[in-house]
Amino acid sequence: MKKELQLYFQPKVDLKKSEIMGSECLVRWIKDGKLYKSPGEFIPVAETSGLILDLDKYVLSEACRQIEIWESSNMNGQKISVNISGVHFKQKRIIDTSKSVLNRFKIPKGSVELEITEGIFLEDIEEAADTLIELKALGFGISIDDFGTGYSSFKYLSRLPINRIKIDKSFIENIGNIENDIAITKMIISMGKLLNLNVIAEGVETKEQLNLLIENGCTEVQGYYFGKPMPLKEYEKFYRINKDKIDVLYFQKLFKIG
Repeated sequence: MKKELQLYFQPKVDLKKSEIMGSECLVRWIKDGKLYKSPGEFIPVAETSGLILDLDKYVLSEACRQIEIWESSNMNGQKISVNISGVHFKQKRIIDTSKSVLNRFKIPKGSVELEITEGIFLEDIEEAADTLIELKALGFGISIDDFGTGYSSFKYLSRLPINRIKIDKSFIENIGNIENDIAITKMIISMGKLLNLNVIAEGVETKEQLNLLIENGCTEVQGYYFGKPMPLKEYEKFYRINKDKIDVLYFQKLFKIG
C-alpha cells in the first residue's frame, strides 16, 4: 500500500510578503495512475484499525525527507505542514514518532509544522500543553487545524504553545453570503492578532473570498485560487515559476504597505 501512497503539496501564500510561504503536505492513494480512494475514505479506516500511526509516520518521514532534499537545492528554505491524527496524539506516541523521524533526517528547525485539530485538546489541556512543548523543543511548529468548528476558546489558545491557527474552509465557502460565517471569520482573525498568532484561511477559491479576508486582516491563505494540491514534480515546477510572480503591487496596495 505504501508504494501507492503519494504526497501532494498545496501552496500557502503570505499576502503581505507576496510570496509562497510553503505548502501543506497531503496524502493521496493512487492506483494505476488514478485516485483510488479519497482521504475521507481511507483515513477513518486507518484510524479505527490502528494503521493511522504508521500512516502518520510515513507522511511525516516523507515530508522531512523532502525538506532535506530541498535544502540542498535551489528550493531551500521551504516549509511544510503535516496533519497529525488525534488518535496519534491521544495515544501519546507522537513524541516517539517525531524523534524517530528526526534521527533519520536533518532538517532546519521550524521547517515542518504539525497540524492538529482543536478537538483533541478538550480532554486534558495541561497534558496537551506538555506534549506540544516537547514537540516545539524538537523543532516543530504547531498549528491548530479546522479552527472554529470546535471549542475555539481563548483559554486553551492562551495556554498552548502554538504558532498558527487555520480558519476552517467551511466558513470561507460562504464568507460572502452568510453573515454568521463572516462574523466568525472576523472573530478568529481578531483572536489570532490579540494572542500574537499567525492566522491562515484555507479553502480560498474566489477573488471575493480573498478580498473579504484581506479587508479583515487575514494575511495567510491557501486554496484553489492560488493552487490545488499537486504531486511533487508539479508542485516544484509551480513553485519555481510562481515564487517571484505573485502580484506584489496588488497586495501591497490592499495592505497599504510601502
